[in-house]
Amino acid sequence: MRFEDAYHLARRSGTHLAFCPDSITRIDYEDLEGKIVFLDEISSILPHILIGATCKRHRQHIIDKVAYMLRHAFAAISLDANQKDWEVEHLLKLGQFEVTTKIKNIYEKKPLNITFYNGTEKNPNDFLPVVVDIKRAYINGKTLVICSDSQNFTEFLHQYLGGEANTEVIRVDGQTISEDFIRELVENPNSIAELGCKVLIYSPTMDTGVSITLKDYFDKAYSLNFHLGAEAFSQLPGRIRDTNVPWTHWSKQFLGGGNDGIHSSDPEKVVLHLLTSVFSDVKNSFSGEEKECIKRAFELVTRSQDENFQTACLIKAQQNYEKQNLRETYYEKLIEDGHNVTCVTTTSVEDNNWKAAKEEVKNRYSRLLYNAEDISILEAEEIQQSLNPTPEKQRAAAKAMLTLVRLPGLLDTPLWQKQGEEFLKFLKYKDRKCISRLELRHILHNPELDICRKQAWLQWLNIGVESDTGAIDKLILTDIYSPQFRAKILRDIGILDLIENTEAMYDNESPELEAIAKRANHWTRQPYLGRRGGLDLIRYTNKILGQVGYKLATAKKGEDKRYYKLTDLYESEALPITSNLMTIIASKYESKFEAAITYTEQVSKVLAELPINDTNIGYLPASEKMTQTGLEAPIPEKHVLATLPGAPDLLTEDFKAEFKFIPLNQLVRYFSSTGEVIGRYLGKIKDSVDEILLEFGEGVRAIVSPRYCLAVKDTPQPSPS
Repeated sequence: MRFEDAYHLARRSGTHLAFCPDSITRIDYEDLEGKIVFLDEISSILPHILIGATCKRHRQHIIDKVAYMLRHAFAAISLDANQKDWEVEHLLKLGQFEVTTKIKNIYEKKPLNITFYNGTEKNPNDFLPVVVDIKRAYINGKTLVICSDSQNFTEFLHQYLGGEANTEVIRVDGQTISEDFIRELVENPNSIAELGCKVLIYSPTMDTGVSITLKDYFDKAYSLNFHLGAEAFSQLPGRIRDTNVPWTHWSKQFLGGGNDGIHSSDPEKVVLHLLTSVFSDVKNSFSGEEKECIKRAFELVTRSQDENFQTACLIKAQQNYEKQNLRETYYEKLIEDGHNVTCVTTTSVEDNNWKAAKEEVKNRYSRLLYNAEDISILEAEEIQQSLNPTPEKQRAAAKAMLTLVRLPGLLDTPLWQKQGEEFLKFLKYKDRKCISRLELRHILHNPELDICRKQAWLQWLNIGVESDTGAIDKLILTDIYSPQFRAKILRDIGILDLIENTEAMYDNESPELEAIAKRANHWTRQPYLGRRGGLDLIRYTNKILGQVGYKLATAKKGEDKRYYKLTDLYESEALPITSNLMTIIASKYESKFEAAITYTEQVSKVLAELPINDTNIGYLPASEKMTQTGLEAPIPEKHVLATLPGAPDLLTEDFKAEFKFIPLNQLVRYFSSTGEVIGRYLGKIKDSVDEILLEFGEGVRAIVSPRYCLAVKDTPQPSPS
């Protein structure tokens, strides 16, 4: 459903509705009952629901309504050429289906002839030769179709081919979809022939169900893949049904991010990272005395590890693998689907017209956004919730959310008044993380802001607060992000000493940098700060400093080495971002800090009256030491051991031979439900740095480290050191 007048149709019997999962929140539960539900392209729907960015704000509501719709459906039909067994199993559990019929797809694709560009000899990610080939083919009178998953690219290419003044070019993407002309075209895509279209450019915004069935209309087709994984992107060329059209394809080689933590291609490691982060956030948010809060937070997180969480981690790991091997996985899929693929590596080309087209689009975007209508926050929220706002309204809403919500007071700064357009262009096209990095910098220097996370957890736990809905039953663990915990990691490695010493000079052998790099490269911190690998000292340090908007820049050159000095990435005479924004950010967080203080004071009396439960999990005596965020430090008396599943190391000691790997959260979930004492501390394992022995009820003992859990029942107790 793309249009506002479509919602009333949900109440009518016999109507046919097609809509994105985002829209389901606005349909009443009773209007979801008794429907025949078609889940088209389920391999795209599940990732969209479980980890898609546009669903984040209402994700739990969306999941609940999708589950309700499936459980009360007359029938549910899942469709996808790439459908996998685990996707079907997830739907069966979500909808609680008892009867399932699987129909084999016997359709055989006719192979396409595809020229697969591998970039140029100098740069494997250079796609300019493909762009130039598109322009040349158009000039020579060819009728073309181009699909891409990049909004920026579709706009750049449109401008490169003449822009809006050229009526032979039609573009269907996120910026044009609200236009009446494009809406009519989407309803009848074959009408492009009547319109005299010589070039069709489209993005995933052109709905999945849209197919252009014209025969012998297009002379050449192009596809350019910037970020979508192989399965998701393969849907785009499929909108063109004429299999005789020759295709030219280019994929980015890979996307960065490493293979650690949340970026891992191993689902278990994704789970491990998310749980580590959440439990660490709990520990960082509450003092050791607030035992009941910690216990309730642990129970909430444990409840949240449901089928949706496990499937979300599986999807995330799959996407990580595809992004880390973007070009290779798409090539393999083309071969697997039986297409005729010819790989080509070409030479570099230059085209000033392409550069000029990109600059024109960037300048136009920033100019239109800067001059957009000034509206209130309420009006902006209404526009964002509407299904089909015009580009003008979208820009007005984006401007309001930036200047009134994200950076309140920005309109009054010299940066906005004198260089507003340039600033907007910088945020859009050069550094989208600029504001987030400056916010993290402020939190880094102000550890007292940890109380804001405490407030968030108290609200989730509903302690001391009256609510119509009561405490939250589950959290969406994949959506939890704690900048306070990230700032703590940076403080732990000593980054503040480096930042505050602005006049110091460093080289690639500076002991201060070596100490920071050693602490940062500890395995517990690699998922957050990145693995050093083969990076030299300066580059690895800059990778860390970049998280808060700094870098070590060359200050002078010696005879045999270079010397570096700390530089602010966002402060220059041409664009003084830091000096203008840090005051705004400080003021915004001061308001958040005051609100958190007020909130926590209101519930402090309730916290004081909560009963202390002595069966909390894994408390260690103050004399023990364990690795926490990579530093050897005494464990507070009330420390809660994070209960993390993961793959065990190779344990060869004889007394460990009978222990078996089991996720510790399973032990905890079982014994907490039976009321047994949980995790009584027995001691450290001999010759081990971080392994401890816990005893559970019913004679179960577990060897636990931050990485794994080994458990055994009725085994003689080894003698801990």
